[in-house]
Amino acid sequence: MDHDLCRLTASEAAQRIAARDIKAEELVRSCLDRIEAREATVGAWEHVDP
Repeated sequence: MDHDLCRLTASEAAQRIAARDIKAEELVRSCLDRIEAREATVGAWEHVDP
């Protein structure tokens, strides 16, 4: 999986999903993985319910 998917803009992500370059599930997983990796340091989320 491409771990940089979470760095795409919303427009870029939409274009790549529409072009079938990536799946929405891949994008969401990348974002959730990033949250998990950084949350202890950042503390931005009260609750994440994937």
